[in-house]
Amino acid sequence: MSLITAGVSGVITGPLRETTLLLPRMREVPAEYLALVPGGDSLIELTEIMALSYSGDVLATRRRLTRAIAFSRENKPESLGIWEYALGFLELLSADAEQAYSLGQVAVSHLAWRDSTGLLPAAHALTAAAAIATGRSVEAYRELDSIPETAANDPKVVMLRTWVEAWQANAERRADQSADLLLNTAGWLMTAQHTYFAGMIAHCVARMGRRPVESAALLRAASDLAGGSLLRLFASHAEAIAESDVAMLEQIASDASELGLATTAADTRLWISDVKDRRKMPEMTARRHLLAADEMRVRMPAMALWNAAPDRSTLLTEREHLVVRLAADRYSAKEIAEMNEVSVNTVTNQLTSAFRKLGVGSRTELRDLLRA
Repeated sequence: MSLITAGVSGVITGPLRETTLLLPRMREVPAEYLALVPGGDSLIELTEIMALSYSGDVLATRRRLTRAIAFSRENKPESLGIWEYALGFLELLSADAEQAYSLGQVAVSHLAWRDSTGLLPAAHALTAAAAIATGRSVEAYRELDSIPETAANDPKVVMLRTWVEAWQANAERRADQSADLLLNTAGWLMTAQHTYFAGMIAHCVARMGRRPVESAALLRAASDLAGGSLLRLFASHAEAIAESDVAMLEQIASDASELGLATTAADTRLWISDVKDRRKMPEMTARRHLLAADEMRVRMPAMALWNAAPDRSTLLTEREHLVVRLAADRYSAKEIAEMNEVSVNTVTNQLTSAFRKLGVGSRTELRDLLRA
């Protein structure tokens, strides 16, 4: 029990290095002793997965959680809610809010049946956060109302409740109030020694492009205290925003994409594309970043992005993305029409619309824009 407590503490407060050293010892505990700790084996596996996620490798963490869900369906249904909640939390922060919403709903159902780790209130809060991020505001507040008063100060609940309130404020163009809510909660979480959660909520402020100096200071403090590549990346991101370091932000966007942090990559590219100083950001480069973010949103339309959404009139449709890629690969309008079983006139109209949105006048300019 002491080993598990120390390991879980490491992935809540840090330093992560201590948990990494403890995990092999935790796995050596004989099964008959581990069976005496309620949910002990699940807590150890959850600690391992959290440690993996704090390394920043979202793709590997998602695979691990997906395997845990599949195994639990067949062998340990009482653990399903734990893994569904954890994967939903990961999806909300990194990729697909719609998937997070679905996972939150099933996690609530399974945890209402069996909840050995006390995650049910947090699962309600997760479902609420994913609901508000996908346009289900009424349901979001209904989920929050389902959380008992006794769980009001659970750090996971506090963090996700703040997400709901801050998202609503940001959607209503009260960005400063949204940033205040997020930073105040991040500060409270640091005081409560929930270091990684504090970093995650402060990262949302940096992604908004608001109060970057404050969010950078908090994130650097969290990173120094807790360790882990994820917080280091978040701290570097906020510092680059504060200094308008476009080159660093381009590298961070690339690194985030490689790790599976799609929301961070997209918000970062949207911020870069909006830099007005043409000495730092030539027009063509800005368009490339906007197009890259746009393509990510076509692939993952339910990403929960904190940066102000660009004017929809500048965004290509999924079909326009397809035809401009084919046009850049030197296919003629007739060939594109045959591939997509539409008329040449339809393809011509789609290309005209796409060229206007991208600000290019020829296929040569288009190929130059898409080169990166």
